[in-house]
Amino acid sequence: MAQENQKTSISEQIAESFFAEFQRSVSRDRFAQYRRAEPGKVDAIALYLWNMSLAEALYPALHCVEVSLRNAVHRALSHQMKTSSWYNDHVLLLQRQVSQVEAAQNELDRQHKTLEPSRIVAELNFGFWVNLYSRPYLRTIVLPTRHSVFPSASKRDLSPGNLSAKLQQIRDIRNRVFHHESIWQWPNLDGQHQNMIEVIGWISPVKRELVEAVNRYDVVKTKGLEHYRDHVNILIAQRCEAAKK
Repeated sequence: MAQENQKTSISEQIAESFFAEFQRSVSRDRFAQYRRAEPGKVDAIALYLWNMSLAEALYPALHCVEVSLRNAVHRALSHQMKTSSWYNDHVLLLQRQVSQVEAAQNELDRQHKTLEPSRIVAELNFGFWVNLYSRPYLRTIVLPTRHSVFPSASKRDLSPGNLSAKLQQIRDIRNRVFHHESIWQWPNLDGQHQNMIEVIGWISPVKRELVEAVNRYDVVKTKGLEHYRDHVNILIAQRCEAAKK
């Protein structure tokens, strides 16, 4: 009996050490939201892993929507302004976007890279492109370019309010994913993912097909907490076994 109690005590110590090391690596403050949602230590770690896997599963869609949008807008504005350096037109852009362009150019200068349009386009962040489809740009950019940027979208899809809302929602979830924040608790995360797929299809149906071919989001979402709880328990059990040797 005493031997059994000793084994239990060692197992508990190993589990506690595992948890403590994990929490230190994440930070107590960041991990607190997972503990509030799942007070059990194993479940809290499992929730963190599930959240991380959800973020990973969203990456292909986020990648494609960002790259596709900036390239489509760049093509449309290059045609409209009759120059691939349209971003240097300070009449077209508001001061905030002008500052973002200047920051991108300064960064390329710092890296000793030439200020080619393709490099500047790639250097500008997603927020820059999303903001070009907000209300201040309604008459100068949104209405003149929406059909060429989103050639496969319906008339209803192309309403300025709908475009802006869709892109802002994608930007919000993109920022949370890229800043390693929690997304598991977001309302209608499935709908957010579908928004990305939909917008990619508006720009390029071929790109949508390719993204859907590698999409893992539905599989990861369906696995849920239990799948990742099993992983954590297996890792702790392996440590306990190693301690016996």
